[in-house]
Amino acid sequence: MAHIRDGVFFFDQSVDNDLTPAINKEHLDICGLRFPTSFEGTAVTFLECDTQAGTFRPVWWEGALFTLVCAADKTVLFDPAKLSGLTWLKLTCAPVVTADRTVVPIFRNFVG
Repeated sequence: MAHIRDGVFFFDQSVDNDLTPAINKEHLDICGLRFPTSFEGTAVTFLECDTQAGTFRPVWWEGALFTLVCAADKTVLFDPAKLSGLTWLKLTCAPVVTADRTVVPIFRNFVG
Protein backbone atom coordinates (compact mmCIF):
# COMPACT_ATOMS: atom_id res chain seq x y z
CA MET A 1 0.00 0.00 0.00
CA ALA A 2 1.14 3.51 -0.75
CA HIS A 3 1.85 5.94 2.06
CA ILE A 4 1.77 9.72 1.69
CA ARG A 5 5.49 9.88 2.33
CA ASP A 6 5.90 7.92 -0.89
CA GLY A 7 4.75 11.25 -2.26
CA VAL A 8 2.19 10.28 -4.90
CA PHE A 9 -1.25 8.98 -5.81
CA PHE A 10 -0.68 6.12 -8.27
CA PHE A 11 -3.22 4.84 -10.80
CA ASP A 12 -2.02 1.28 -11.49
CA GLN A 13 -3.46 -0.06 -14.75
CA SER A 14 -2.81 -3.67 -13.73
CA VAL A 15 -4.75 -3.31 -10.45
CA ASP A 16 -7.51 -0.73 -10.91
CA ASN A 17 -7.38 1.83 -13.69
CA ASP A 18 -9.63 4.41 -12.03
CA LEU A 19 -8.72 4.21 -8.32
CA THR A 20 -5.47 4.79 -6.43
CA PRO A 21 -4.37 2.85 -3.34
CA ALA A 22 -5.11 4.48 0.01
CA ILE A 23 -2.52 6.93 1.30
CA ASN A 24 -2.17 8.32 4.82
CA LYS A 25 -2.13 12.14 4.95
CA GLU A 26 -2.58 12.51 8.70
CA HIS A 27 -0.95 15.74 10.00
CA LEU A 28 -0.37 16.97 6.43
CA ASP A 29 -2.42 19.40 4.36
CA ILE A 30 -2.79 18.84 0.63
CA CYS A 31 -3.54 22.06 -1.28
CA GLY A 32 -3.20 20.87 -4.86
CA LEU A 33 -2.44 18.13 -7.35
CA ARG A 34 0.08 18.07 -10.19
CA PHE A 35 -1.01 15.97 -13.18
CA PRO A 36 1.51 14.37 -15.58
CA THR A 37 1.71 15.20 -19.28
CA SER A 38 0.29 11.76 -20.06
CA PHE A 39 -2.79 12.06 -17.81
CA GLU A 40 -6.02 11.22 -19.65
CA GLY A 41 -8.62 11.96 -17.00
CA THR A 42 -10.77 15.08 -16.97
CA ALA A 43 -11.91 14.90 -13.34
CA VAL A 44 -10.73 13.36 -10.07
CA THR A 45 -12.71 12.88 -6.88
CA PHE A 46 -11.31 12.30 -3.40
CA LEU A 47 -12.52 9.36 -1.30
CA GLU A 48 -11.81 9.22 2.45
CA CYS A 49 -11.83 6.80 5.35
CA ASP A 50 -10.56 6.80 8.93
CA THR A 51 -8.77 3.45 8.40
CA GLN A 52 -6.73 2.06 5.52
CA ALA A 53 -8.89 -1.04 5.09
CA GLY A 54 -12.29 0.55 5.76
CA THR A 55 -15.06 1.63 3.42
CA PHE A 56 -14.04 4.76 1.51
CA ARG A 57 -16.66 7.46 0.98
CA PRO A 58 -16.68 10.41 -1.43
CA VAL A 59 -15.62 13.75 0.08
CA TRP A 60 -18.32 16.44 0.00
CA TRP A 61 -17.72 20.17 0.56
CA GLU A 62 -20.51 22.69 1.17
CA GLY A 63 -23.17 20.35 -0.21
CA ALA A 64 -21.34 19.27 -3.36
CA LEU A 65 -19.10 16.37 -4.28
CA PHE A 66 -15.47 17.57 -4.09
CA THR A 67 -14.31 16.93 -7.65
CA LEU A 68 -11.42 18.64 -9.41
CA VAL A 69 -11.51 19.38 -13.11
CA CYS A 70 -8.09 18.38 -14.38
CA ALA A 71 -6.03 17.95 -17.52
CA ALA A 72 -2.66 16.65 -18.63
CA ASP A 73 0.35 18.70 -17.56
CA LYS A 74 -1.68 20.94 -15.23
CA THR A 75 -1.42 21.88 -11.57
CA VAL A 76 -4.75 22.30 -9.79
CA LEU A 77 -4.78 24.17 -6.45
CA PHE A 78 -7.57 24.16 -3.86
CA ASP A 79 -8.32 25.24 -0.29
CA PRO A 80 -6.58 22.71 2.00
CA ALA A 81 -9.49 23.00 4.45
CA LYS A 82 -11.45 20.73 2.08
CA LEU A 83 -9.34 17.74 3.17
CA SER A 84 -8.39 18.93 6.66
CA GLY A 85 -8.87 16.36 9.40
CA LEU A 86 -9.12 13.43 6.99
CA THR A 87 -6.62 10.61 7.40
CA TRP A 88 -6.78 8.07 4.56
CA LEU A 89 -7.43 9.22 0.98
CA LYS A 90 -7.86 7.68 -2.44
CA LEU A 91 -8.40 9.35 -5.81
CA THR A 92 -10.85 8.13 -8.39
CA CYS A 93 -10.61 9.28 -11.99
CA ALA A 94 -13.04 9.79 -14.84
CA PRO A 95 -12.70 8.64 -17.49
CA VAL A 96 -10.48 5.68 -16.53
CA VAL A 97 -6.77 5.86 -17.37
CA THR A 98 -5.34 3.50 -19.99
CA ALA A 99 -1.83 3.22 -18.51
CA ASP A 100 -0.09 3.69 -15.15
CA ARG A 101 -0.24 7.34 -14.07
CA THR A 102 1.22 9.22 -11.11
CA VAL A 103 -0.47 12.29 -9.62
CA VAL A 104 1.71 14.32 -7.23
CA PRO A 105 0.09 16.04 -4.24
CA ILE A 106 1.18 19.56 -3.30
CA PHE A 107 1.50 20.26 0.42
CA ARG A 108 0.92 23.47 2.34
CA ASN A 109 3.87 24.69 4.41
CA PHE A 110 3.38 25.31 8.09
CA VAL A 111 5.25 28.11 9.85
CA GLY A 112 5.91 27.65 13.51
